[in-house]
Amino acid sequence: MSNPRQILMTPSNARLIKQGKKWETRRFVKNDSDSCRYGGEGDLLWVRENWQLVTVPFGDIWRGPAPKRHPGGDWHVIYQADDECSRWRPSIHMPRWAGRFILKINQFHQEPLHAITDAGAQAEGMPSVDAYRREWASINGPESWDANSPVWVIRFTKTEPHRCMTRHRIGSATER
Repeated sequence: MSNPRQILMTPSNARLIKQGKKWETRRFVKNDSDSCRYGGEGDLLWVRENWQLVTVPFGDIWRGPAPKRHPGGDWHVIYQADDECSRWRPSIHMPRWAGRFILKINQFHQEPLHAITDAGAQAEGMPSVDAYRREWASINGPESWDANSPVWVIRFTKTEPHRCMTRHRIGSATER
């Protein structure tokens, strides 16, 4: 088992993971590689998602670049999957300390994108292949579905994040 690698998730996918409705993800195979860039069985992934630093209870938004460590005080991390905010930081700029999900890879394999079944779509948090096709096209562009590219199918379980990743988090607005 190696250090966790990062994986980007949309707000809707992060919400599905939180709700326990998503336990599989498909990602493009890069460079026809036989090795998955996300790791192998037993490896860990930390989820990067849209986020923001705010003060509680006043709701001030952190200005400037993302800090290398939590700034302390009344600053708390919120996530677009759970909250409302006027300005979100993109997932690509999320530092590891702000993450809330660690995923453990249970299985992975390659297949053509169109090989997904209804069971696979449900593991992705979608009710059907058609719903998954629409979600895929909305994220990757309409032509990406038609290309039927090879994808990595990564089955995972959500694990408890490391203590340092949860110390400075708050719940959603409804939990406050």
